[in-house]
Amino acid sequence: HFSSLSYGANRRKLYALAVIEGHSRMLYVYFSHSQRQEYLQQGLLEAFIYFNGTAKEIVVDNMLTAVTERVGSVIRFNDAFLEFLNNFGIRPQACTVRAPHEKGKVENAIKYLRNNFWPLRTFTGIADVQTQVQHWLDNVANIRKHHTTGCRPIDRLQGLRPLPASLPDV
Repeated sequence: HFSSLSYGANRRKLYALAVIEGHSRMLYVYFSHSQRQEYLQQGLLEAFIYFNGTAKEIVVDNMLTAVTERVGSVIRFNDAFLEFLNNFGIRPQACTVRAPHEKGKVENAIKYLRNNFWPLRTFTGIADVQTQVQHWLDNVANIRKHHTTGCRPIDRLQGLRPLPASLPDV
């Protein structure tokens, strides 16, 4: 959750979906006013396009749009989420409940976003937020020397599987 945006007298909550390519630490951020399935899928699709490919596996938090039920290590994924991932041949993996170390890359990316993109900015609407974050990703976040890898994420991005010829509608 990232504060809210004003539209005249109305305010709408703002959410960020951070997608990290694990090897390179390449980051993509998608802002929306909703956490519904179609927004998750749209954000993932835009991330895959931004990365120009996909991994074989995606690690997700236990949000309802991805995981509908969990009993110990048995996980039931959201059908719509699975159908979307099947278009790319991606296998989902859910984080263990109450295991923050499994979400470290994303948690660090959110902290980085909050401290290095978000402060001192103003926005006219959701499109402006997305335009500004895209500029920041291209000109700051993904070209800086990453503190963990010691390399620029853009330089380490490799080995992804190509996108399908026909991308799904979301």
